[in-house]
Amino acid sequence: MFENLTNDDICNALDELIACFGINEETKPQALQAFLSKEEAEQCVQGIASRFGLPVRINLSYVPKGFNPGVNDGFRSGSLVNTDGTGRGSEGITAQVEIPPSLPMFGSSELEGFPIRVRVSNDCLRHPETFVAIMAHELSHVLLASLFHPQKDNELYADLTPLVFGFREVVQRGRKTVHCTKSGDTTTTNTTTYGYLTDSQFSFACQRIDGLLECHRITKNRLTHLAARMRHTLSIAAQQLAKFHEYLRYLDTNPPKKMKPDDGRRVVQFHASDYTRDWQRGIEQARSSAEQAERFACALTCYTGGSVKELEQHISSLERASDQLDQLLKSITNDVRVMGRYLPLSRRLKDHFSGKRAGPGEDVPAPAVTRSAKRPAPTQNRRAWTIGLVAAAFIMATVLWFDSPEDNHSPITQLAAPSGTAPAAPTPNIASQEEIAAPSLALKERPPVKVIWDSTPELRINAEPNAGRKARMLRKDLGVDVAIPLRRQISLMDGPSADAARILTVNADDTLALLSREPTDGWLNVVHVHTAKAGWVNANDVQVTYTAHPSPPPQFSEKDLGTADPPSITVWNKTNRTLTLTIGDARYTFPSGAHFPVSHPAGEWRYYASAPDALPAAGTKDWKRGRQYDWTFWIESSAAPLP
Repeated sequence: MFENLTNDDICNALDELIACFGINEETKPQALQAFLSKEEAEQCVQGIASRFGLPVRINLSYVPKGFNPGVNDGFRSGSLVNTDGTGRGSEGITAQVEIPPSLPMFGSSELEGFPIRVRVSNDCLRHPETFVAIMAHELSHVLLASLFHPQKDNELYADLTPLVFGFREVVQRGRKTVHCTKSGDTTTTNTTTYGYLTDSQFSFACQRIDGLLECHRITKNRLTHLAARMRHTLSIAAQQLAKFHEYLRYLDTNPPKKMKPDDGRRVVQFHASDYTRDWQRGIEQARSSAEQAERFACALTCYTGGSVKELEQHISSLERASDQLDQLLKSITNDVRVMGRYLPLSRRLKDHFSGKRAGPGEDVPAPAVTRSAKRPAPTQNRRAWTIGLVAAAFIMATVLWFDSPEDNHSPITQLAAPSGTAPAAPTPNIASQEEIAAPSLALKERPPVKVIWDSTPELRINAEPNAGRKARMLRKDLGVDVAIPLRRQISLMDGPSADAARILTVNADDTLALLSREPTDGWLNVVHVHTAKAGWVNANDVQVTYTAHPSPPPQFSEKDLGTADPPSITVWNKTNRTLTLTIGDARYTFPSGAHFPVSHPAGEWRYYASAPDALPAAGTKDWKRGRQYDWTFWIESSAAPLP
């Protein structure tokens, strides 16, 4: 046992092993135990070697319990059992693996099929999980030796290697065996512990690995969520594109008597042979990106430095593709709406009630028609028809109010305008609309009993034009610095440069919260409140309004542990939204209701937390060694979310 081993020693060893091998998802031990249930121990050991990536050939032989190995027979004692002075196993399972001096290098062709001799005691199958744990430890020595690792003979590294390869659960269950003997009225219990880590050290190592693994799983879940959302948007886009062609054929067959000149010119453009080519190409590219991301996420079970970087690249690529798909969908929907104005009422009702709602990645089939055993009474039929007609008339009146050619009302929810396309000119109705400010993220020691929503509007669009630009004025200090776009559309960039990648298009009525008052090369670091995405905007494109009453700094629950260990930070997301926390250059994502520890070095660090439709919380915190911090986020009472 490593009685004098510190947590820092374990962390350093884990960091070194993770940098070399990555972190694997938990291995399912059922397949390995199935071999043991059939008394096929050699196939079980071969399966463990395969999970370590060792293409060796296992030659297993049995020896009696208490077998005394020779001094120069090439075998090394597993040292995982109690032994006497001669090296003879005195209790537990005897396991020995030969590591020849001529062991080929890992990854070489000579290692494929290289024989590895293993000797185990006859009673090894009494405790299957213990046998798997012992052999995983011994094969760790083979793996480290094939890599010529400087710690190949270090038992701490051999104990930790199976944990990063996904054997945590089976090692936890198999590292102890209990044997009870009864003599008369006295029962004696003997507990044998295999391995070199104490119970507290083993628990700390597993918690450390599980915490890192949970961070990677959250990032992976974010990718799968983005892919599912894109599948859903693709289904809607395909339906809208089919509706576009259907409406165009209907207008060709049944031309309207009157049509606005602008609409007429647009319908003429619809007949161009390549008009929908970019739409179809964009839909295919988005579908291909979603499929690639789903395949990658499905196959990702080992989180190495390269795979984590590739995971983040897939997320960035999918976010850009999702924004482009949203813009494409808006373009198709606008054209469909133009043609829909000239369809008769009966056709609109038919399309409305026959429309299908698609789920993520698939089309929802129409419900099956079933015949009931007993037909409803005529009075019930007439009542149902009456209610249906009244509801249809009300819905159609609403649809006509939004889509009428004589009115220019905007829909309740709008997507971002497509790249390179100027939005429609603002109308007096838009100038008189009010923008509702977002709630803010709060950091306190305990959440409030109730979330209160204040419906008082805090931001208003100024009705007076300002040299062709839309300016807004604040009706209430939000407690954060705000950047107001001065143009109809500006770009949120990934860096402080015009050459950086564009994250999204910011509309004039969007809210941007400043993360820093000091510009970098003429660019300001901001958060787009509606999407919670952080980026950079050109300082010449916005008007900055500084808060006169900044929000109070967050409160942290802090506990002095009296050690010199790095700070322990546990983050709780008690909001109903996905939370993004950035500390220095490190970024963490927390789903709603999630909580797990964050590993970050001590020192003073700038941080900010953001969530969709919530004002960000930002500040500076000095995290000290030997301290435990609890950090809780929730939505503080404020105005209703941004539309």
